[in-house]
Formats: sequence, C-alpha cells, structure tokens
Amino acid sequence: MKIVYYNCEITEQAVDENQNSCVLAAGTSNAYAQRVAQMEQDSFDDAWTEAMVADSLAQSYNHLWLAEDDAGIPCGYLLANVLGDETELLRIAVNPECRKDGIGQLLMDAYLAFARIDAVRGLLEVRHGNGAAKHLYEKNGYHLLACRKNYYKHPDEDADIYEIAFTENGE
Repeated sequence: MKIVYYNCEITEQAVDENQNSCVLAAGTSNAYAQRVAQMEQDSFDDAWTEAMVADSLAQSYNHLWLAEDDAGIPCGYLLANVLGDETELLRIAVNPECRKDGIGQLLMDAYLAFARIDAVRGLLEVRHGNGAAKHLYEKNGYHLLACRKNYYKHPDEDADIYEIAFTENGE
C-alpha cells in the first residue's frame, strides 16, 4: 500500500508504509479526478462529479492523498485544503471492498503529518449520523466544536463540525 500525494503547484510524492517519501513524475489532475470521482460514486449519495473534483484539484491550496494497492489500484483518498495556518479536511473515502483495512487511518496519518507543518488548527464537517467517520476523527485528536442544524435538505442530515488544534511541538 502506498499513499500518493498530489498538489498541482507543488509536486507529487509517494509515501510508503514506512513513511518514506520519494518524488514521482508529475501527473495530470484529470487522471486523479477520474479516480477520485469513481471512488465518490462508490461511496457517497451526494458524490462529487469528475468536473467538481477537477475544479477542486486545480486550486493550489487543495491537496490530495490517494491510497493505492501494490497494483496501483486506488483504494481511498483524502482531499483537504490549507489556507494560511488553517486546514480543512474536505472529503475522505475508502472503497467499500477495502474498508476495515486501515486505509482511512493511513490517509489521516499522511494528511495530519503534512498539516502539522504549517497549520495551527484543522476543521472538518461530518454528517451527524456518520459514526464511523466520527470515530476516525476523534481517534486522531479532533473534538466536536458545533452542530450545524438544518443545513442540508433533510433534518436527519445535520452536520457536526470538528476541530483539531496543533501545538508548537507538532502534536
């Protein structure tokens, strides 16, 4: 399993299981957009389209971590932005057939290591009823900040806002 990092204005890197990094040849955002859009379709009722993903990847402040198996097949991804000293986890998904294999945690580890370099605070929004995601976030140091009621079309889709604070020593 490897985690591929992509940002259109920085570089592409691979991070293996031992957290070793190496620079890879630059890819196109369209190839990544296709991969992410397919995982979106497999994971969410409100999936982002390929165009939406491509638009997001075109923004220099957005960052993508893509988990691939040994054959290069995408298993999961995490999309986040970093603006100044704040970061926001925008989307994370693991293909249904790959869930419960620790891929979500690998993605979080790569993202949080990157975020701790410059960010002071991280935010994310999760649907109130998404217990698996909330467990992952809480396990990684996020805490509930607020609940956004009646934000979505259906009342049962309230959103919880989570926050994580990064200290000066990187924790």
